[in-house]
Amino acid sequence: MKITWVLPQNYDIPIGGYKIVYQYANYLAQLGHQVKIVFMKYPSYTEKGLVYNTLRSIYWFVLNKKPFRKKVTWFKLDSRIKIEWNIPANRLSFAQDEKVIATAYRTANFVNLSKISMENKFYFLQDYEIFSGSIEEVNQTWRLPLNKFAVSSWLVDLGKNKFNEKIELVPNFLDKEDDFKVTNPIEHRSKTIALLNHPNNRKNTKLGLEIIQDVRKYIPNLKVLLFGTEDFDASGIDYIQYFKRPSRKQLRDDIYNQAVVYLLPSEYEGWGLTAMEAMASGDIVVSNDNGGVNDFIKNNINGFILDFNNKEMVTRQIVEIMNHRDFSVAVEASQITSAFSIDKSSTKLLDVLIHKN
Repeated sequence: MKITWVLPQNYDIPIGGYKIVYQYANYLAQLGHQVKIVFMKYPSYTEKGLVYNTLRSIYWFVLNKKPFRKKVTWFKLDSRIKIEWNIPANRLSFAQDEKVIATAYRTANFVNLSKISMENKFYFLQDYEIFSGSIEEVNQTWRLPLNKFAVSSWLVDLGKNKFNEKIELVPNFLDKEDDFKVTNPIEHRSKTIALLNHPNNRKNTKLGLEIIQDVRKYIPNLKVLLFGTEDFDASGIDYIQYFKRPSRKQLRDDIYNQAVVYLLPSEYEGWGLTAMEAMASGDIVVSNDNGGVNDFIKNNINGFILDFNNKEMVTRQIVEIMNHRDFSVAVEASQITSAFSIDKSSTKLLDVLIHKN
């Protein structure tokens, strides 16, 4: 089967949604499918003229972002995957027998306009992307006559209830090649919290740090392992250790496997991939009720889903976990990979692509 993934521009930095596409691409290529990844050059960069492009270039330079790189350095892609770099919308072209998958609202319109059979046009919904574009633009793509599949139940329900659209569920997974697992015995870990630092407000990093401050009133020796793709000035904060763009091994061994709790304060999540990685590594996830984690966290059994509007309740729960270690929750969490594997998800994906569901 010919399978083509259409992504927005390549920043060559770790992004969860890109990672899932890359993992599918590798796995499908290993199965013998003809896999291609197309990185689009978004139209505004060619339509808005020299002044706009110059200002954007300065912005990217300041943030050390390079959106049109012709390589992916943070993830090893299978050499059998064909890659097309920086393709403008007016140069998108597909064969009639290609299964073409839009991976974000910014690519959905262009897949919809492509001159191939509608049965071969797909839309992979990884989130409700109103944080990335206007609500009108995003909603319009949900109504396109594409064959849609989503990573989580709440996105499937959103499609049905808000847009009257049928959306197939193809849940996310942990790839065994990532090798997230317990490498440091759970009972040996000190009182430590891991937290993602993210520039998007919906990720609620600031709220997470506020909750940690409240926890430290009860546990003064609490340590914090913070990680992300952006800079973070932890100088003068002796209880925070910051990891910028950690490798997968660092993320597993130096962050997740040193923590007792992984704190996920996000307002909403398409899935919550970091939470699953942390669980596989033996962390107890304390998560906001954000939709994305509800498919794999069973409250009070393998993690905790709370209303983070009540910071006092969240603080109490973390203090309880730290002071009265219930290893059974962490052990249950570490079994997550058996239920969510790339093998199972790829089987469901292929069923969607051949309209078997």
